[in-house]
Amino acid sequence: MVAPLPSRDGEPLSLLAGFFAVAVYPFMAGFGGAGDTPAHRRALLELLVAVHTAPPQVRDQARPDDYAIPFRDAVTAALDGSDPGLGPYARPAAELITAHAPGLRRALTRYDDLVSAARADLPGLVLTHGEPHPGNTMRTDDRWLLIDWDTALVAPAERDLWDLDPGDGTLLAAYTAATGTALRPGLLDLYRLRWDLTEIAACLAHFREPHGTTADDEETGTNLKESVTNAAG
Repeated sequence: MVAPLPSRDGEPLSLLAGFFAVAVYPFMAGFGGAGDTPAHRRALLELLVAVHTAPPQVRDQARPDDYAIPFRDAVTAALDGSDPGLGPYARPAAELITAHAPGLRRALTRYDDLVSAARADLPGLVLTHGEPHPGNTMRTDDRWLLIDWDTALVAPAERDLWDLDPGDGTLLAAYTAATGTALRPGLLDLYRLRWDLTEIAACLAHFREPHGTTADDEETGTNLKESVTNAAG
C-alpha cells in the first residue's frame, strides 16, 4: 500500500480550517491500473489478502463500518415526492426515482434486512480498503500498489470482494484458500447493493443542491441512471 506521510504530530492527515482534511503522499514512479483483466484481478486479490491479514494493531487504527448509506435522506425525500431542488438535472432525477419507486423501496428494505442479518451473526472483521478497483492501483517497476485509502474501514472481507470475481467463483475460492475465510453470499449481496444505493443517494444529494450542466453533472446523471437500474431492477 501507499500510505500518507505522517504529519508533524505523527498523524496521517491534518485538519485545515477545522473542515478540510489534508494528506500528503510520497511520489511513486509508475502507471495506473491495468483495467479489468484476469492478471490484474489476480494481483488485486493478492493485495487484498495482505490487507485483510493485517495484524490487530494495524487493523484497529480504522473505524468500524456502521453500514450506513450517506445521504440516504435524499433517497427518502425523492421517494416521498418532496421538492427535488434547483438545477437542470433536479426534475429528471426526481422523475427517474418516481418511475422506479417500487423497486427502490424493495431495494432499501432488502438492504436493511441484510444489515440486520449481518449484525445478528457478526462475521470476522478485517481491515478493508473499500474501493479496490483498477483506478486505485498502480504499477511500479516491481510490484502492484493499492492507493487512495480514504475509504478504509474495519469490516467484513466481503466489502472488498463483492466485485472482484469474474463470475465463476474462482477468485472467491482462491481468497478462501489463501485466508481460510469462507465468504458469505448474503454479505456479498449486502455490499453489492450498498454500492448502488450509495451512488444513488450521493447523486440525488448533488442534484438537490444548485448545479449546472458541467461534465461532472452529466456524469453524475449517467451514474444515477445506471445505479437506479441496478438497484431497482
